[in-house]
Amino acid sequence: MLFVRFADVYLCFCVDSLDFSARFDTQSLCVFVGDYSGQIAVLKISRTSFELLTVLKGHTGIATHLV
Repeated sequence: MLFVRFADVYLCFCVDSLDFSARFDTQSLCVFVGDYSGQIAVLKISRTSFELLTVLKGHTGIATHLV
């Protein structure tokens, strides 16, 4: 599970493995979660919830080192 703190709200996003990477973009308020299968989930964060915008697929390797 990935816990995201935004202001005073904590949100939880389930991931399939402990081998993942997450990055938060403060301008767009999006979280990018990469995993061992090469997929990158893009989540839009609000004060009370989050929305899965899309899942980027097609990477040939793991996506656990996002910059």
